[in-house]
Amino acid sequence: MLFVLLTSIVWTVWLIVLTIDPNGAANCLTNTAEFDSGEFWLIIDPEPVFMAVSVFSLVVLALAYFLVVLQMTLLRNSVDSIKPSEKTTTSMCSTFKPRFKFTQKVVELWHELTAFNGRKRNFDMLFAVGWPILWLAYSITHFQFDRAKALLILQTYPPAWFERRARLAADASEVTLFQISFDALRMKSGSDLCLRMAMNLSFCYRLKRVAEYLIRQRRRALHPTQSRDPSQFKISRSVAAFFVAVSAFILMYVHQSIALSSAACEAFPQCVAFAYRWQEHGPCACRALIDGDRAPRTYAEWIHPVDVTDVVSQLATSGDLRVLQLINRQLPVWPEQLQRCTDLRTM
Repeated sequence: MLFVLLTSIVWTVWLIVLTIDPNGAANCLTNTAEFDSGEFWLIIDPEPVFMAVSVFSLVVLALAYFLVVLQMTLLRNSVDSIKPSEKTTTSMCSTFKPRFKFTQKVVELWHELTAFNGRKRNFDMLFAVGWPILWLAYSITHFQFDRAKALLILQTYPPAWFERRARLAADASEVTLFQISFDALRMKSGSDLCLRMAMNLSFCYRLKRVAEYLIRQRRRALHPTQSRDPSQFKISRSVAAFFVAVSAFILMYVHQSIALSSAACEAFPQCVAFAYRWQEHGPCACRALIDGDRAPRTYAEWIHPVDVTDVVSQLATSGDLRVLQLINRQLPVWPEQLQRCTDLRTM
């Protein structure tokens, strides 16, 4: 429990640093601070007002986690620190009575992971803190940058030359995938801020209630005559069935979105990142189109590059394109479909 709280505090502090200086945070993770004058990732800083609101919200969240830590350590013997609730809700799983041993074990495991008094309760942490940490680790491990090659370029070309940009020496696909993963951790809009703060505050409140429950259990063990069981409020099976149905629908929707989007973009290896949508006959919702040949093998390939107008037109049809990078490729006509890509950031 204490480890979960400390992890949450450290992660919240990291989010504060990420909000204040996103370029510095990305450079720290990838060890690219000495390249391109610290602007290797070309991340646009948030608006000052929005950044101030985001930082203030994260500071409040960190203080809330810290208060729960104090409750578990310094304030756990305080008489007024814990107010036992009059009612507690039972787990939805407890409303069903499994008839098979395997089903019984599954229900018991789910109860331990998700119930209020579960001994292995880490379900909320997985979504509020655990998943962003795993996503960040994924971003770092899939970015392989040849620092020796970049340093050699800096020593070879004089200042102000375009070739000195270390970003050009990195693999374009890896750079794009890291940026997409890294941007997913940032709060860039009001709705994004409200959603993430609501999730984290809910998780913090849950930790507070778990801490109160553990302290009450300890007091009851020390003073059994003063303990009394609160009245139980059972959740009806219809409510439980509703949540089960919603969960099943979400799983089906995610599976179909991934399968259909992967099938739609399978014919375009140039699309290194695409959005997942449930569209049976829709176009590929490509977000990053990267195609190029850094080292043409013949003179003819150099003076007569491949025409990619049709590919760009098809992948820009959905209007989701954010990154367009073409090297030694021919685009004689600017496709009209690119006008739909209003969120095009890198070209």
